[in-house]
Amino acid sequence: MGNKKHFGEEDRVLRFAVIAVAVLLLIAAIVVAGRMGNLREDSAAGEEKLEQMAKMNVQTNEIRIQELENARDSQDDQDTENQDPGSQESEDQDTGDQDKGDQSAEDQDAQGQDAENQDALSQGAEDPDITIRDSEEKKYTGNGHTGESKKKAARERFPGRTEDLPDLGRGLELLLGFLPVILILYHVLPGRLKDVVILAGGVLFYAWGEPAYIFLVFFSVLFNYMSGFLIAGALKEKKKARRRLIINIVANVGLLFAFRYGAPVLEGFNDIFQTEIRYRELPVPVGISFYTLQALSYTIDVYQRRVKVQRSLLDFAVYVTLFPRLIAGPVVKYKDMTEQLRGRKTSLADFGDGAFFFIRGLAKKLLLADAAGRIMDVVFAMEPGEMSVLSAWLGCLAFMFRIYFELGAFSDMAVGLGRMFGFEFRQNFAYPYMAESITDFWGRWYISLVSWFQNYVGLPLSGKRKTVRKDIRSILIVWMLIGLWHGASWNYILWGLYYGILLVVEKYITANAIQRIPGAVTRFFSLLLIMAGWVLFFSPTPGSALAYLGRMAGIGGSGLTDARGIYILMSNVVLWFTLIFCSTPLIFRLYEHFIYRGKRVRMVMNTAVYAVLFILCIVYMV
Repeated sequence: MGNKKHFGEEDRVLRFAVIAVAVLLLIAAIVVAGRMGNLREDSAAGEEKLEQMAKMNVQTNEIRIQELENARDSQDDQDTENQDPGSQESEDQDTGDQDKGDQSAEDQDAQGQDAENQDALSQGAEDPDITIRDSEEKKYTGNGHTGESKKKAARERFPGRTEDLPDLGRGLELLLGFLPVILILYHVLPGRLKDVVILAGGVLFYAWGEPAYIFLVFFSVLFNYMSGFLIAGALKEKKKARRRLIINIVANVGLLFAFRYGAPVLEGFNDIFQTEIRYRELPVPVGISFYTLQALSYTIDVYQRRVKVQRSLLDFAVYVTLFPRLIAGPVVKYKDMTEQLRGRKTSLADFGDGAFFFIRGLAKKLLLADAAGRIMDVVFAMEPGEMSVLSAWLGCLAFMFRIYFELGAFSDMAVGLGRMFGFEFRQNFAYPYMAESITDFWGRWYISLVSWFQNYVGLPLSGKRKTVRKDIRSILIVWMLIGLWHGASWNYILWGLYYGILLVVEKYITANAIQRIPGAVTRFFSLLLIMAGWVLFFSPTPGSALAYLGRMAGIGGSGLTDARGIYILMSNVVLWFTLIFCSTPLIFRLYEHFIYRGKRVRMVMNTAVYAVLFILCIVYMV
């Protein structure tokens, strides 16, 4: 009866109509993305052509100046031969004065032309070969600012990144304009109109990131919505349902692969097999890694009968496009969101807690993560031979704090925004650098992502009859996929396998020994292994990772210390202390001790502290 109800004549017509619309949206997204790629290529070609023209103008001007100088010298020689010896001295003086005037005028003309050429070069494109050699204080000043040239050099040498996170400094209009409007409309409008507001907010969010890819989001919503019906309708025929689930997984992963991994894979294929396959590198859609996992969570849960098929297209669209957690998670499973899609309520207390979470995340990003990132840029911009052991360790520490506070910041902001809209998201980080083992670390770091892969990949691979061999295979595959999820690079895959091997060793070899060792000792050695993992994560190649680890061990660098490393350490003592202190639960315990003494005092002090943090963040962005 249920199947007949789901797949009556009207539902069948609706199903084909939605599929047709989804296909059209996918085609539109591909066409628009291709057009954007053409525009970028045309722009790059125009910049290259302008730069070549500017260089040709410089060369032409140099040749013209040289010809004028030769002509003048020739004229001077001819005049000298025709002059009388008696008047030679006075005429030489007059000629010299005239030559100086001519030379001055020509020098001014040449300088003017060179200025025009320089303007053309600066407007055409940046020259990556231009480097600025500043003094020690210009390379890194006491207030923590570095030049753009240093940032560029650091990113080129160590491109390890934190999963497509936007620049909040450029998103001030989003913070002050977009969110307040959405929040006001959400809390003013009644009933189902609240869901419409959230859906509209998600669409606007994608338009802010990359307008063309709104079509891709709509395709994902419609395709997975109909896939849920198709899978649910075939559950009595296990093979048919499995076949439809496989088609859904291939389609979702295929889109993710095309946009995130297609260009790097083709580039590697051309390098290995010496081919010339043409390809166009497309910009990665905002949040595609997250909403793909969430869509797969829905279809897999339907297949495994954990949830009922979602009949409301609006509810499902809200689940997929819920914008607060599409930047850096958390990865939300559909079964955890089913009840929240309908019947959620928002109180003033929840809204206030959400606002505090959001401000806390904003402060983490702007005041801590960005500060650590500036130190990281300075160290990573050093030439390999200039980096001492001290500088190498400081650079790794700076990256370690930066990635933690940056990802933690966006997760806190997502949790806060979710509460303001009535949703409850689980926190993603739980003081991971306090872990006493690698297993403990991954129980604290990116909790929702690890949980998703363990539930939807690890458990099916282990099977019902779990053996040691199956478990080891499952752990290694899961962690290889987690590494690959972070980016299309061998280093990410090796980073995932590195942790997979460590987890296998801890589980089957050193588990009992770790329990007998004091916590401070295991915490110290775990932190060393975590730092080694971050070196593998942020390095562009395995060779560069080994070279950096060598410099941390005193091999291939410039000794134990250098003047720049000592300057970075000593001029940022307060920052280092703050980063370490905020990475531990001690800060929250102290805050609770001094602030949470009474309901009225707590309310006033909380409001004052978070108001100051919010003002500091706004001032920083402005």
